[in-house]
Amino acid sequence: MKIDRLVAIMNYLLRHGKTSAQRLAEEFEVSPRTIARDMESLGQAGIPIQSAFGADGGYSIVDTCVIDKKIMNREDYNHIITGLYALLSVYRDEGVVQTMDKVGSLYGNKDCPIQLDFSVANEKHEINERVRTLEKAIRTIEIFNRKAEDFHDNCGILRLDLGSSDEKSELIYEILSLVTKPFYGWFECPMIASKAAVYAVDRIEALKKAGYEKSEKPLIGSGNIAYYDYWVKRG
Repeated sequence: MKIDRLVAIMNYLLRHGKTSAQRLAEEFEVSPRTIARDMESLGQAGIPIQSAFGADGGYSIVDTCVIDKKIMNREDYNHIITGLYALLSVYRDEGVVQTMDKVGSLYGNKDCPIQLDFSVANEKHEINERVRTLEKAIRTIEIFNRKAEDFHDNCGILRLDLGSSDEKSELIYEILSLVTKPFYGWFECPMIASKAAVYAVDRIEALKKAGYEKSEKPLIGSGNIAYYDYWVKRG
């Protein structure tokens, strides 16, 4: 998504300083023209972007621009970096690299007191292959705690969007198995609901296998519209 790329570009510039449009294009796998438009968008959003022309030209953010770091302290950031280093040792992914870049930019370095090496897990080739399969299949996962005056009040809503060729019960069940249990704790909700249309045979089969049951109660949306076809599981 564009907004994700804009945030990533902003943090990249804060960390690396002046960077050419070509280098940014290569880093974020877009064209230099797209980078130019992104710089314009950042400028319109109030980010003080500087551009320089010539052989040593590029984009940068003025030195007076800082990010508020009050939410977490250095120890918190070190914990995050430690976890990211460990993840990279198991599963090399550019998304993790970019996340490390974002976190590192907040303190100006990637120093980490502890680096855990789990690269032995790479010997389990099938694990990495399965992770890649899931990553490719999942388009988006949306999870949130719904507050409303109906049966689904204080209910965790799970929306799973897969590619049409990946709507297979075994794959959906595997994803549900990974996210359902921690969902209760993340959002402090006693029940999870996920929608499956009557024709979504594979999804319904996966929900049943994962312990979900068909809800007879509708989810009431805006305009007092009733939505059915929800399956629920209590924690």
